[in-house]
Amino acid sequence: MFCEFGFRDGAMKVAYFTPSSFRTVNAGALRNVGLARALVLAGHEITIICSDHVRDEMSNEWDAILDGSKISVVQGGSPRGEGSHVFARLVRLLNGPSSDLRSRLSSISPDSLILYNAAPIPLLRLDHFARRHKLPFSLDITEWLNLADLPGGRFGPLAILHELTMRTLAWRRGRYLAISNTMAGKLGKRGLPPLVVPPIFDISPSDLVRRRDRRTHLVATGTDLRDHGKDVGGLSLIVAALAEVDPEGNRFHLDVVGAHSGQTEAYLCARLKAGAFTLHGRLSWEKTLSAVHSADFSVVLRNPADRRSNLGFPSKVPESLLLGTPILGNLFSDLSEHLEDGINAVVVSEPTKQALVSALLRLPVEIDREAVRKQALVRYTPRAWSATVSEFVMGEL
Repeated sequence: MFCEFGFRDGAMKVAYFTPSSFRTVNAGALRNVGLARALVLAGHEITIICSDHVRDEMSNEWDAILDGSKISVVQGGSPRGEGSHVFARLVRLLNGPSSDLRSRLSSISPDSLILYNAAPIPLLRLDHFARRHKLPFSLDITEWLNLADLPGGRFGPLAILHELTMRTLAWRRGRYLAISNTMAGKLGKRGLPPLVVPPIFDISPSDLVRRRDRRTHLVATGTDLRDHGKDVGGLSLIVAALAEVDPEGNRFHLDVVGAHSGQTEAYLCARLKAGAFTLHGRLSWEKTLSAVHSADFSVVLRNPADRRSNLGFPSKVPESLLLGTPILGNLFSDLSEHLEDGINAVVVSEPTKQALVSALLRLPVEIDREAVRKQALVRYTPRAWSATVSEFVMGEL
C-alpha cells in the first residue's frame, strides 16, 4: 500500500527512470549517474531504473564508475527478444523502463520521481502516480531529437509522437531539468522555469605522461562516427582542414576514437598520410578519457542549425575540460558561456574548412591546463551542483 508520501527527516528516496541502457557506457547513462551522484552527495538515496531487462548484462565498466557511489541501478525493461535494432530502439524510446511500475515504486517508496527525457508511456504513468501520491516529479530533458533520425523518418508515427510529446511538455505541471539554456528556452515558455544543469561528471586526470613529440595532438571522440552519425560532420571538417594544412602529419596528429564505418576510414586514408592519424575504434570509457587527457586539444565541431546539437550540450566538452584538455571547436548551444578563446579553448569562428584552417594555423597555443581543470571543477561536477539539484528535485526550489 502507498501512503501519501510526506518528506521524512534525513535522507529522501529518489526513483530516477531512464530509457538509457547500462549495457555500455554512454552519454545518457553517464548523465543519469552524474545527477544521481549530486543527489547522493546531498544525503539522498537514489535508485536508477533503466530500460535494460534483467537478462541484459551491465557493462563491467560500471563497476569502477559506480564503486563507492551508493547509487543503485536496477533493470526495469522488457525482454529484447529477437527483433531488429530499430525495433528495440523504438521500444526504448516509447516505453522506457516497462516492468510493473507500481510494484517497482512500491519497493522503493520514493519521495521524489525523475524521468530522463520524455518517453511518452512512462511520462503519462509517472505523472499520474506523482499526482496521486503528491510527489515532486521532475523531467530531465537533454535532447530534442531530429525527426529524420527516428525510425520511420520525419513523417513516421514515432516522429509525430515525439514531436507532440515535446511540444506539449510545457502544458503539464511538472518541473524540468534542462541540459542547456537553449533547451530551457524551449521548455520554459509556459509554466515553471527549468533548472539548467550541464553534463556533470566525477572524473580526474590519470597519471599518464603526455606525449611530447613537438606535434600538436588532436583527439576527436564520438559514440557514433558511422556514415550519418552526429559527429561525422565535425570529423570530415577536421580531416579536410588537416589535409590542407599538414597532410603528412609533421605538425599535427589526429586520434579518432569511436565506432566508425569503412567509409569513414577510407575518407581519412584518402586525405591524410598514415602517420598523421590513428583510428582507435570504440574504446572503453577509461581509455577514451586517457586519449582525451593525453591530447593537446579535443575537437568539438557541430552545425548550430542542427536542432539536436543546438538544444543539447555535448558531454565531451565538460569531460575534456575536467581532464584539463582545452577545446578546439565552434560555438553552438550554450558553449559561448562555457568556452573562452585562449583560456580553455581555441574557438573556431564557424564550422567551415577555412575557419578551421585559420584556427589550426594559430596553433600551438599555450593554455594553462591546470587552470582549465580548476575552472571545470566548479562548473561540471556533482559536488558543485549537489545542493541546487537536491532543492529542485525535492520541490524546495
